[in-house]
Amino acid sequence: MESGGTAGVMERLQRVLADSIAQQLEGYGHAHAEAQLLAAVALERLNTALQVRDEPGTEFARMAPGDLGTLWEELRAAGAGRLLLDIRPASDPAAAERGEIAVNVVEVERRTDWGTGDFIEDSAFELHLRREELLDRLSRTN
Repeated sequence: MESGGTAGVMERLQRVLADSIAQQLEGYGHAHAEAQLLAAVALERLNTALQVRDEPGTEFARMAPGDLGTLWEELRAAGAGRLLLDIRPASDPAAAERGEIAVNVVEVERRTDWGTGDFIEDSAFELHLRREELLDRLSRTN
């Protein structure tokens, strides 16, 4: 019963976060449906970022060096303040030849000044700025 109750609380919390992000996006002029879709992207990214933060040792086997900034922004939006990363050439020779890297999260330190409001505002603003790129990426995956 306890885990079911916890799951229900987490689902409600995620719904509140998604609604808050969507409201921020609507304030930037996004249509309701688009704001809801982008808010869902933010929650998916938060889940990934929280997993990385809570479980050092997560590895991103193939990553373009330019994606390190995106990884940093996503982890920072989820409350990370300091990261210790092990960055090496990708283990796959073809990927390494293309310049891809493997990134292993060694340590993540939480920001003491981070709160839910920060996540909502930062996520909405970044999603607003990256709207075209994210919607294009979503359309290719669906």
